Amino acid sequence: MTEINQEFLFRVLFASTYAAFAIVRVRFRLRDAKERGDRQPLGPWGVLISALIICLFASIGLYLISPDWYAATQLDLPAWLRWLGLGAALASTVLVAMIHRTLGRMYSASLTIREGHRIVTSGPYRRIRHPMYTILYVFGVSMALLSANGPMLMLSALIILPLRMIAIREESMLTTRFGDRYRAYMERTGRFLPKL
Repeated sequence: MTEINQEFLFRVLFASTYAAFAIVRVRFRLRDAKERGDRQPLGPWGVLISALIICLFASIGLYLISPDWYAATQLDLPAWLRWLGLGAALASTVLVAMIHRTLGRMYSASLTIREGHRIVTSGPYRRIRHPMYTILYVFGVSMALLSANGPMLMLSALIILPLRMIAIREESMLTTRFGDRYRAYMERTGRFLPKL
């Protein structure tokens, strides 16, 4: 396969994988839009993550629409690493669907405590408090590897800081609501990865 054909294949795989991931996320976000609850503002970290996501989407658009213009930011990654990025992105798509199913009605795109809210401790939440954030991060970095694109990789990597701060804010909110029950859950789980 020539280098040009391979690059076109990676671009098609990138667009297809991103579309599949977006379908999963949009489906659950639309359902969440109907739910009501006590929403908390995300504050400056929410603004930062929103700005990073807007820049990331702009970067993705440029990568897909104007490959020649974007070629200057292309990283010289080996093909096996790009294929690994595709595999991790596909696995992330399956895992994000599983996480959404596990959360069910407890999912919210914002910091929200709903009527009848409960602590979810099944599935991936058995060992990790924020598997959704972990998967969103892994997906972003994986897609950046697949595209072999410098700005995408940098923006995807930068998202970890606001995700961490939002997770801390979410934990504070849940500790206020559930007290010792949530503190005990925090003791036995890791924030983004299982506790060793």
